[in-house]
Formats: sequence, C-alpha cells, structure tokens
Amino acid sequence: MKKEFKIMSDEDLIAWKEMCLKQEKEVDEKLKMFDGQKWEDAQEYSKMNIYKCSQTHNDNWDTYDSFVCYANNAEEAKNMKPYYGDCNYSWCSPEYVTVELIGTCNNVEVGLILASFNAG
Repeated sequence: MKKEFKIMSDEDLIAWKEMCLKQEKEVDEKLKMFDGQKWEDAQEYSKMNIYKCSQTHNDNWDTYDSFVCYANNAEEAKNMKPYYGDCNYSWCSPEYVTVELIGTCNNVEVGLILASFNAG
C-alpha cells in the first residue's frame, strides 16, 4: 500500500506551530505551580472527578433523572444542573441530588458529560 503525504501550507504550518507553543506554555504554567515537585504531582493536580448525579424528586415527563459530569468535588457536582441548548428543563434542588463518584480523568474542564432526559 502506497502512502500519500500532503505538504502543509505555510498558513497551516504556522497555525500548527502556534497550537504547539500554546500547549507548551500551558504545561509550563502548570509546572510552575509545583515549583520543582514531580511531574506525577502536577498530573495529580489536574485530575478531575467524574460523578453520576441522580434525583427522584421530579419524576414527571420532560424532566432529567440523572447526569454524569466532571467536577472538582461532590458539592460542585451536586450544584450542577443538566441542560440542553437554551432549554432549561426541570431538575431539583441540590438537597435532593444523590452524588456517586464513578471515576477520575486528567486534563478536562468542569462540565456535563451526559444526561438522561424523560421526554413526554
């Protein structure tokens, strides 16, 4: 099988170099925070928890019953609300939310991963 190679245009090459430099600067900034500590410590710092949040308080149609999210801690996850675009369907107050730690992940931002919606 013959492989074909495409030569990058000057614009693509510049954009690629800028992206690499940006990523390198971000890593450097994170490492500065650790001032000589091990790289493993820096990676541990960037770990984000993955939570499953569920509720049974609102069990009607057109409501969410659960979602999975990235969050720093259970309290942050408990205070999140599932959404779809501009629509803000029913959820519940944080006191009715059950939070379960299901894993961890590196280099992600706080936010929703997936939500379960009961359409009516």
